[in-house]
Amino acid sequence: MRTWSEEGRALEVHIRHLPGPDGGWPAATREPGELFLYNGAVAFDRLGGARVTRVDTRALCVEWTRQLNDTRATGEWNYPGSVGVLSDGYVYAVYGYRLSRLEPRAGELLGTVELPTGQSRLDTTYNGFVALPDGNLVAKSMHRRPGTRANGFWALARGGLVGTPSDLPVVDPRTLAVVSNLTAPEHLLGRVTAAVHRGKSFVYASGINNVYRFAYEAGVLRLDEGWGPVPYRQEGEAPASAITAGDGWIFIQANAGPGLTPFHIHAVSQDGAARIHRLQPFPGHPLSFNASKLTYDSANRRVYTADGTIGKLACYDFDPDLGFSKRWEVEQGSYSFLVLMGPPERRVPVSTELADT
Repeated sequence: MRTWSEEGRALEVHIRHLPGPDGGWPAATREPGELFLYNGAVAFDRLGGARVTRVDTRALCVEWTRQLNDTRATGEWNYPGSVGVLSDGYVYAVYGYRLSRLEPRAGELLGTVELPTGQSRLDTTYNGFVALPDGNLVAKSMHRRPGTRANGFWALARGGLVGTPSDLPVVDPRTLAVVSNLTAPEHLLGRVTAAVHRGKSFVYASGINNVYRFAYEAGVLRLDEGWGPVPYRQEGEAPASAITAGDGWIFIQANAGPGLTPFHIHAVSQDGAARIHRLQPFPGHPLSFNASKLTYDSANRRVYTADGTIGKLACYDFDPDLGFSKRWEVEQGSYSFLVLMGPPERRVPVSTELADT
């Protein structure tokens, strides 16, 4: 792992390795020293199902692990879901076609709700959720081709893109009940993003070719046909990952799967989708790939992006009128999310660094 100053200078960082469960994916914090890790589901078939693990970040030790499902026994698609901690203090995890609430101190499973499935449960997974201002959650389904028994990302790579539209259920975490459900116009691949703009709540998601916006009110989502859909994928690019929102804009980049041309980053105004800025940060390469979304620093209006296959990481200033201008670029390959630390005047981006093999 390597960190960078806002000027693009490398900074020293010390890493201590945590002995513990494999297949770590997203994580969430609660009180100081508490980390809740979603693990047990990555690209490989050898892992047996979703787990939530509590880690003591001071002692760097595992305190408990809760197994949520056993995909080897059930044949369910084992794909990385997500974990989060809400203001009620409980831990929530989405995995397969279920969402569960856990007690944080001992990991007791307190309740589970089954989510809508547009096709066989074995071939449906939910890859994330977001919390809305009223406390409700929105989750989003993905589907693998029936008969494909590959797990993780391999199910998408080997089975191809399925035409089954995604479900977008609204869940009340207090009752663990599905309040409403909307079927999207297409199969949505990137994780959902929530944003409040001009006092209204919206949910954004990327499909194979388009970005969609859904307006949210009183527990119900509806497709915002007055805003989109917005085509984003250029020739040779693979579909996008999740969307980042900030300052009245959304930001998206393609090639969440390997692309035959370097991805573009797009900024689309939340006021009107006709207002778009677009840039290709790493041109001139035959292959490109980063499954993670880009990072936006709202305080400084800066975008950070990386390409693991090309092996570059860059920072761009963003101007709502002029678009993107390069601040710095370094040689560093990463497939991970970029984390920003420190106050706005001393911002430090933190990123994994791919090792040479």
